[in-house]
Amino acid sequence: MVNKSNEYDRNNSCIFCGLRPAKKDAMLDTGLVSFLGANKDNKNFFWNFKPKLPICEICELIYFSIFAGLTEFRYGQNKKFYFVDRNESVKELYRSNKLFMKKMAKEENLLKEKGILNFLNDYILLKLKEESNFTLANIAFIEIDLSSSFPKVYGFNISKQKAQFITSNYDSLKKLTGSYFRAKDNTNYIFENFMQNILNNTQSYQFLGILEQIYINSLKPNSTYNTNLSAYKLQLYNILTYKYLKIFKRGEKRMDEKQLWRMYYFGQELKKLFIARESQNKISSLAYRLISALRVGDINTFMNLMIRTYMSFDKEVPSLFVSCINDEESFCALGYSFVNGLLGQEKEEESNNKEEVLSNE
Repeated sequence: MVNKSNEYDRNNSCIFCGLRPAKKDAMLDTGLVSFLGANKDNKNFFWNFKPKLPICEICELIYFSIFAGLTEFRYGQNKKFYFVDRNESVKELYRSNKLFMKKMAKEENLLKEKGILNFLNDYILLKLKEESNFTLANIAFIEIDLSSSFPKVYGFNISKQKAQFITSNYDSLKKLTGSYFRAKDNTNYIFENFMQNILNNTQSYQFLGILEQIYINSLKPNSTYNTNLSAYKLQLYNILTYKYLKIFKRGEKRMDEKQLWRMYYFGQELKKLFIARESQNKISSLAYRLISALRVGDINTFMNLMIRTYMSFDKEVPSLFVSCINDEESFCALGYSFVNGLLGQEKEEESNNKEEVLSNE
C-alpha cells in the first residue's frame, strides 16, 4: 500500500491538500522540470536553508504524474498545457481533468481563456448540483508554456449562497449553455458572460436589454447578427435575472415565476392578433420600442404603447402590469416577459410549460 510505505511527519500536514499527514523529510526535486519542487541548490530560498516540503504520499504521487494529466491546447503556433488542480481527492482530481480535456477538445478555434470559461460553466453546474450546500472554492488552473520559466495559475471560487442559487435553477441554466451571438467575425458567448455577471455581482437588466435588441436585429433580412438565441431562452435569462436581483440585491420577491410566464403567454396572444390581422410586420417595431422604454426605465412610455396597441384590437391591457407599476425591477421582468412572448413561437417545450402554468392557476 502506498500510504504504508513511509514514516509520517508528526508535526506537519500536507501543504497541498491539507488533509493527510505529510511524509517525513520529503523533498521534491526540480530535476523533472525547473518550476516544480525544490532542490539543494535552492537552499537560500527556504527558511533555515532546509529545502524540504511537507507533502503526503498521495499528493507526491500526483506531483510526479502531473505531465500524464496535462491537457494540450494549441493557440496559433504556440503549444501550451493545462492542469486542473482540484485536490479534494484523487477521484475528484481525475474527474475534473477528464471533463476539462473533453471540453477543451471542442474549443480548438477559441482562445484558451474562453475554453477555460466554458469548462467552468459545465463544471460548476455539475458540482453544484451535487454539492449545493458547500462552498465551491480553490479551483486552480495551471498553464504551462514550455518556452517560459514559470507556469501561470488561474484561480476560481464561489460562495455557498451563489452555489445554492445556481443549483436551484440548474435546469434553466443547463438549457442556456452554449448560447451565443455573432456580429461580423466576432463571436460572443452569452451564457459565459451571464455566469461571470452572476459571480461578479454585476448582472442587471441592462445586459438583458442588450440581448433583446440583438435578437430583434438578428430577425431582420440580411442582418449582420447571427445567434442561436430564441425568445424562450431570453425569457429564461429574464426570469433568472429577476430572481438574482431580488435575492442578492433587493430582498423579497414580489412575483413568482408563474406570473412571469403568464405575461409571456399574454405576449404570445397579442402576436396571434397581429397575425390574424395580417400585421405581423409591425411586431418587431413594437417590440423594439417596448424594449427601448424598458432599458431606460420609462414605464410611462411602455404603458402608453401597450394601451394604444391593445385599444387598436379592442382588448384590455393585462392587469399584472398595474400590480408592479411602482416597482421598476418587477415591472421590467414583466415587460421583458411580455416582449419575449410577442417575439416567440409556441414550440413543444413552451406548450408543455404553458399547460403547467395555466393548469395551476
